[in-house]
Amino acid sequence: MRRTVALIMVASLVLALAGGFAHARGPDREDRDRIPPGQARRLTARERTEFRDAGEAEWADKHIRKLALKEVFRGFEDGTFRPNGAVNRMELLTLAVRMLGREAEAQARMDERLDYADWASVPKWAVGYLVVAHEQGLLRDLLREDGRTLQVNAPATRLAVVVTMVRLMGVADRAREFPGGDLHFRDIEAIPVWARGFVALAIEEGILRGYEDRTFRPNQPVRRSEMAALLDRVEEWLDDRDDDRDDEDEDDEDREFEGTIVTVVTGPQPKITVANARHPDGKTFRVDAGALVFLNGRRATLEQLQPGDKVEIILDDDEDDLAIFISAEFETREVEGVLETVADGRLTLLIQGKSHTFPLDPAVKVFDEHGKLRDLSYLKAGQQLEVTLVRGVAVKVEVEESDEEAKLAGIVERLAEGTITLQVAGASRTFPLDPAVKVFD
Repeated sequence: MRRTVALIMVASLVLALAGGFAHARGPDREDRDRIPPGQARRLTARERTEFRDAGEAEWADKHIRKLALKEVFRGFEDGTFRPNGAVNRMELLTLAVRMLGREAEAQARMDERLDYADWASVPKWAVGYLVVAHEQGLLRDLLREDGRTLQVNAPATRLAVVVTMVRLMGVADRAREFPGGDLHFRDIEAIPVWARGFVALAIEEGILRGYEDRTFRPNQPVRRSEMAALLDRVEEWLDDRDDDRDDEDEDDEDREFEGTIVTVVTGPQPKITVANARHPDGKTFRVDAGALVFLNGRRATLEQLQPGDKVEIILDDDEDDLAIFISAEFETREVEGVLETVADGRLTLLIQGKSHTFPLDPAVKVFDEHGKLRDLSYLKAGQQLEVTLVRGVAVKVEVEESDEEAKLAGIVERLAEGTITLQVAGASRTFPLDPAVKVFD
C-alpha cells in the first residue's frame, strides 16, 4: 500500500479544478523548452504541500501534507485545502481508488459507464474512478441503503466512510461476522444492524472512535481534515499488516523507511540515520532542505529529533537516499515502583524486583499523596511512586498512597537514620522504618 511519491520538476505548478479535486501537472517538454535556463527547479516537499488555509486544522497538518505529498489528497486551484469542507461520496471513492494504487487504471477507463439510475450526474473526470470502485466492491455496501442510485454529490457520512475504509483494508468479510452488539453508543439505533460489525471492527483497529458524549453520529458528514487523518491511519494499518506478513518488497522500502533514530546531523549537510530489523546497524539518508519534519504530529525542526525516537521517512522518487518527509514520535510512558534512591540527578525505582534508574529532568515536578506540588527533598526511600517518562527522562513524579503490605526477605546491611538497608537478590535496597516498627527474633 505504500505509494510512490511523484517528483515534480517545474517552474510553476498548474492546477485544474475537477469536481472539488485539483489535479497537478508539471510543464510538458514543449513548456520546459521555453523556460529560460537556470529558472527551472524542483519544488520542495514543503512547497508542494503548502496550503493557504493550513492553519484551520493544525491537528491534521501531518496527515494532510503526507497524503498531499503522495498525491492521494490534493488541494484546490486557489491554493487552499479547505480542511473543514465536507467530503462527498464521489470524492470518497476517488480517494479510495488512489489508496488502492489504481489511479492510472481509472484514468484509462473514462469512456465506460455503469448501470445506475443517476449515472448522468457523474462528472466526466470521475467516471473511471467509479468504474474501478465498482469492480473493487467499494460500492456494494455503500449503496445498500440507496438501491441503484449513486448520489455522488451527497456528503460522505461517517458510516459511509467507515464501510469504505473497512473494505479498503480488505476485512469486510471479517466485519460482517464481527460482534457489533458490543457497541454501547447512545445512538446505536441510528447505525444499521448490517453495519455495526464494520463500526466495531474499525474502532477496535484504531481507525476511528466515537465521541465523548457516547455517540457515534453515523449520519454526520466527514470533513476533509478528518478524511486525511482516517486515510493516513488506514495506510499505516495496511503497512503494519504487510510488515507482519513479511511480504513488503524492496521497491516499497526504497520509497519509505521506518525505524528508530540512531543519529541526527544538522547543519549545511543534514543527515539522519535510522535502524530497523532489516538494517540493525542503521541506514543513513540525506535530508532535503525543504523536507517536512514532524514530531508527535506537530511541525518541528530536525534539531528537535533525538536518538531513540520512532520515525517514518518518505524518500524522494529520483534520489532514494534523500528524505523529503520525516515524522517522528517520542515515547511517553508511566512506570510504578518503590523509590530506592534519588541522587546526582537520577532516580532509582524497584520495579517487580529489579532496580531501574532514570535521569531526572531539571524541571521535574513532584506531587505528594494529595496532589500538592513539592520539591525533590520530599522524596524518601520506600515511597510508592508513579513516574512519567518522556524519552526515558522523568518529568513528573507522583507519590502514591498505599495501604498495601508486602513481605520481603533479605540480609540486613545497615540500620541508620530511620531506614533499613537490605541485600535482596544481590542488590541493596533501602526502606524507611515506621517509628512504631516491631522487631521479632
